[in-house]
Amino acid sequence: MGEIVAGYASSHAFTFIPPPRWEGFRTKNRQNYTVRRGKTPPRLRKDEEPFDDAAARYAHIENGLQRLRDSIRQDRLDCLIIIGDDQNENFDGSALPQIAIHTGDGFTVSDRFLPEARFWKSSPELSKDLSEHTVEAGFDVATVVDFRETTLHSHAHGEIVANILGDHQIPVVLVFLNAVHVPSLSPKRCFALGRAIADAVRSRRPADERIGVYASGGLSHFTAGYPWAAYDGPRVHGSIDDEFDRRTLKCLATGNGYELSKLTSEDLLNSGNIELRSWICAVGAVGGNTPWASVYEPIPRALMGMAVAWTNCEVTV
Repeated sequence: MGEIVAGYASSHAFTFIPPPRWEGFRTKNRQNYTVRRGKTPPRLRKDEEPFDDAAARYAHIENGLQRLRDSIRQDRLDCLIIIGDDQNENFDGSALPQIAIHTGDGFTVSDRFLPEARFWKSSPELSKDLSEHTVEAGFDVATVVDFRETTLHSHAHGEIVANILGDHQIPVVLVFLNAVHVPSLSPKRCFALGRAIADAVRSRRPADERIGVYASGGLSHFTAGYPWAAYDGPRVHGSIDDEFDRRTLKCLATGNGYELSKLTSEDLLNSGNIELRSWICAVGAVGGNTPWASVYEPIPRALMGMAVAWTNCEVTV
């Protein structure tokens, strides 16, 4: 039987933008908020932390990302499953799957993420097994055979391929979880999906096949693309719920990741953690009692609580 040998997780977006470019992207995000909401967002005093101080703290995140790059290579993976959301990038709104799995032979990673577009191999055999098994387990899963112009558009997935895998061209399987459109999957359902993914690997894949699971997104952030219409609380553009973030990472560190499945969709919405769904799914896949190591920095200048986490423990259920 196959085995999920490791889990990885990280924030994306500003996490892969060098600090000198943050201001430009932050300005653009505020402008997008104004266009979408019809009003200019307030500016938080916290976001005026001296640039050098914020950049120094970001170095911890950079070190964590390098830890992921090194681990993925050292873990001798046969394939990496990348779990993330889609923000009207591949799915334009004419159809909105809650769960989708790419089943094609591969895709083009565009120059949005890399200096030059390039083709990246997938694992259609693994994706087919995941799709069939999760449907049999009671999940309504859409299959995506190809993308527009064969090009991957979701930054949740493309940034991981470009910035973490880079020249390490192992096959990947792309799993999409709706996070930004309400209603979304509950944390309990995300955890169960992760369990089903692990079951598929163990029951359907060849012996000694080594699979990694990567959760892309989070942690807390209230940015232009946030589902503001569904939110009725005190947080504003640029807010970070570092208390919630730290509780989350403590659960992971102590091997109590299963506790995240007890959260509600309202908990995720109110804390700015709608993308934590990907992390919860990955926790279900590697085992709810598996401890994770992590690095965390709340960086208002980058509009988000940034985090990197990893584990190479055997699956425990």
